[in-house]
Amino acid sequence: MTLKKLPKLLVVAAVTIAYVIAASPAIGVASAVGTFMLNSSEVEGNANLFDGSRIRTDKASSKVYLMSGAALVLGVNSAGTIYRDHFTLNQGATKVDNLTGYSIHADKYDIRQGKPSSQAIVRIDQGAVEIAALSGSLNIFDEKGALLTRIGAGTASAFQSGLSTLPSGASVDNNNHKRRLAYLYLLTGSALTGLGLATDAILQPSSTSP
Repeated sequence: MTLKKLPKLLVVAAVTIAYVIAASPAIGVASAVGTFMLNSSEVEGNANLFDGSRIRTDKASSKVYLMSGAALVLGVNSAGTIYRDHFTLNQGATKVDNLTGYSIHADKYDIRQGKPSSQAIVRIDQGAVEIAALSGSLNIFDEKGALLTRIGAGTASAFQSGLSTLPSGASVDNNNHKRRLAYLYLLTGSALTGLGLATDAILQPSSTSP
C-alpha cells in the first residue's frame, strides 16, 4: 500500500464510522419538566436515547421510556449510562418498572427481576448500594454472575462497595444503615404503584440528620 492511498482510506473509514453512528436506532426517549444533561449537553424537555447515552439530572428528575418496555425514573442529582439491555447507575437513585429482559448495574452489583413485572428502587448512598423491591422480586448478582441474595416485594437490603452486605452490630454506622433501610422499606408500599409522592420522596437526596 502506498502512502498516497492511506489518506483516502482514512477518509473512507471515517465516513463509514460516521454513517454507522448516525444510522444507529434510538432505544428510547428521556423527558423532564426542566433540564437534564445528556452526553454532556443540556437538554430541555425531551431527547432521543441511544445505546450508551449518559444522562445526569440536577434539580429535576427525569423519566426514561425504552423500546424494550422498561421505564425508569432517574432521581434528582443522579447520573448513569443507559444501554439497550441495562442501566448503569453511577450516582443517586433510580426507580425501574418492567425489568423483563432488563437489569440495573450499581457499583459491582447486577439487579435483575425474579418474577415478571418486577419493580425496583436502587440508590447509591454514602458508600452503600440500597435496593428495594416494590413488586415481584429481585435477584442480586455479583460481578462474576454469582447469585448473592433475593429480595421479595416490599422489602429492602443494602450492600457495601466490594460485594459484602452491611455488617450487623450496635455501631453508629449500623444504626444509620438501619434507618436508611427503614426509610427505603416504608416507601415500598402501595403508594408506589404510580409516580406519586412516595416515589418523589425516595428519589430526593437522603437526609444526613441523625
